[in-house]
Amino acid sequence: MNEENPVVGAGNGAQRLLTLSDGVFAIALTLLVLDISVPDDLGVREYDKALQETTTQLWAYFLSFVIIALFWREHQRIFRTTQWVGPVEMNLTLLGLALVALLPFPTSLLSDYSEHSSAVALYSANVAATEAVLIVLWHIVWSREGVRRQPGAAEVRRASVTDTVPSVVIFTASVPIAFLSPAGAMWLWACLIPVKAITGRKLDRAWRQLGVSR
Repeated sequence: MNEENPVVGAGNGAQRLLTLSDGVFAIALTLLVLDISVPDDLGVREYDKALQETTTQLWAYFLSFVIIALFWREHQRIFRTTQWVGPVEMNLTLLGLALVALLPFPTSLLSDYSEHSSAVALYSANVAATEAVLIVLWHIVWSREGVRRQPGAAEVRRASVTDTVPSVVIFTASVPIAFLSPAGAMWLWACLIPVKAITGRKLDRAWRQLGVSR
């Protein structure tokens, strides 16, 4: 093997890294829902009001759930196509996991203080950083000689960049915008819905050509 400093093979270390990642993703997804609650011993009117107030919490929960789920899916795809991982890949994965594990905190702030600039800015920065780590990790893994020779690899590279870069750009731009208008920053996130619908289909098609399903 011509790659520098290979550390572990797909059958052991890479699989252990995926197992660790799955655990962190599962915990992060679970933590998201813990902040959604209604106080005990409420009267009918208080209960109805408290239930209505969970709307923002549910919205923040589903947004973060989708973000983490998409990150997990692409992370799985990347490591299912490589035969070994090195120190750089491990460190980037750990950084990405740290950002994923942190996301429940800004999600909680967003659900309770969505009108505050700092809450929206912190959430945007967390998501942008997570997506940026995914791009770097993907680029390093797919720059390996063995992966480049796989049929369809060039299409996957282009489709992955097209799919991920808009998220980084929009969430990064949302950080300064949040200090001008928190609501405006969150409306900017909505631009990703049609964009991801198109780029996601192209990425799925490229992965299927490579023989990697969802």
